[in-house]
Amino acid sequence: KAGYSATTKAKFGGETQAESSSRAITARALYVLDPSAVLYFDVRNYDMMTPADGDGKGNADANDQTRFLMGVEYYF
Repeated sequence: KAGYSATTKAKFGGETQAESSSRAITARALYVLDPSAVLYFDVRNYDMMTPADGDGKGNADANDQTRFLMGVEYYF
C-alpha cells in the first residue's frame, strides 16, 4: 500500500507564508503469517512545514524525516 499527502502554502492575514507547505509519502508491505497475524514494514518520508530560517542555523530542512518501522499485528 502506498500513500501521498500534501498541503499548500498557508495564508495568514492575507499573506502567503514561505516554507509553509508539507508533504508525506508512505509505503507499507504486509506478509501474512497465519489467518490472524501479519508482519509489516513501513517507510515514511515527511517534508514538514518549517519556517524560512529553519533551525536557526540556516537549515530549512530541520524537521524533515524518513522513518522505517517494522512490526507485527495480531488479531483475535
